[in-house]
Amino acid sequence: ACLVGSEMCIRDRHWRVIAKIPSHKIDDPNSLKKSYGCDLVIKDRDNVFWILEEIIDAEFEEIS
Repeated sequence: ACLVGSEMCIRDRHWRVIAKIPSHKIDDPNSLKKSYGCDLVIKDRDNVFWILEEIIDAEFEEIS
């Protein structure tokens, strides 16, 4: 089971699970992305909405 706060990889992109919400507790699924300020919302085969935040992998160079 994937817990809230854990990370997953979907299509070579990394995501952090912000929340998991059963669909029967949601009035308007279209508002989830805005309400949570997340990057992606998906629904699994168990009718649970996964609220995901993308993890940006970046390399930084020191500028002199």
